Amino acid sequence: MSTGIAKKEIKAGLVELGTKEGDVLLVHSSLSSFGKVDGGADTVIDALLEVITESGTLCMPTNTYSFAKEHVEGHLNPPYHPLRTASKIGVMPEFFRFRPGAKRSLHPTHSVCVLGKDLDQILKNNKPTDSPFGLNSPFKKMFDLDAKVLFLGCGLKANSTVHAVEDWAGVPVSEAEEALLVDEANHTAKVTVPSIPIGDRDFYHTESNLNKKLVESGLMRGIQIGQALVQMMKMRDIVKVMLTFLKIDPAIVLCDRPNCEFCSGRKKLVLQEKEKILKNMDSFGFIKS
Repeated sequence: MSTGIAKKEIKAGLVELGTKEGDVLLVHSSLSSFGKVDGGADTVIDALLEVITESGTLCMPTNTYSFAKEHVEGHLNPPYHPLRTASKIGVMPEFFRFRPGAKRSLHPTHSVCVLGKDLDQILKNNKPTDSPFGLNSPFKKMFDLDAKVLFLGCGLKANSTVHAVEDWAGVPVSEAEEALLVDEANHTAKVTVPSIPIGDRDFYHTESNLNKKLVESGLMRGIQIGQALVQMMKMRDIVKVMLTFLKIDPAIVLCDRPNCEFCSGRKKLVLQEKEKILKNMDSFGFIKS
C-alpha cells in the first residue's frame, strides 16, 4: 500500500492555491521537498498539466550555467545543445524537458522549457546571444501573458523573475560572459551572453529583505502539499512589488553582510547608477498595463 503523495492530492492543492484552466505557469521546484511522491517527478508534472489543461502553458527554467569555481576562473561550460544537455537545477525540469511536445529555448546558459498553447509566443525570436532575462526573453513574454509563478517547495530564493526586473531596470549585478553551444549545423560555436547574473546576493536566502516584502504584500498565496510549502504569485505582482522597493532602495537585492565583498562592491555601483536605474523604471510603460 502506497504511503506517498498521490496525484489527486497535488491537483487538489494546486486548485486550492488558485491554479486554474488556461494558466501560464512558470514553475520553480524541489521534488525532494514533497517527501515521497507516488510516481515521482512525472506525477507532479502530470498534476500541473491536468489542472491548467491543454489551454494552459507550463514553463520551467532548465539552466545549464555553472557557478562552479572552474567557470569563474575562465573555463567555459560544455557546449549547450537543447536536446542533449542536462539541466543543472533539479529533477523536475530534467523530466519535463523530455515530455512530448515540450520545446527548450536555445539560450546556452539560462534556457527555458515550455509546453502548451503559448509555446511559440514565449520562445519566439529568443536568441542565444540575448540577455537571458531581458526584454526579448521568455520571461518578458511570460509577463506579457500574465503568468503565475509557482514555487514547489523550493522557497523564493529560486525566483528568476527578480533577475528579469534587475535586467530591465539596469541594476548592475550582471556581467557579460562567453558560452559554448552546438548550432543548427551541429558545429560548436562560442557566443557572448551580454548579461549573466552573478554573485551570492541577498534574495538567494529565504529570509532576505526582498522575499519578506513579497510575502508581506499579501499577494502571495501558500499551501502545504505533502511536506512542501507551495507558494504562488502573479508575475506582474512580483514585478510591481519589486519595483516599489527598488525605487526606495535600488540595492535591495544585495545583502548587508559585512564580509560579502560582492554585495559591498556592487552597492557602490548601484549608488553611482541610481539615477539611471530610477529613470529606467519610470520608463516601464508595460508595467502599468
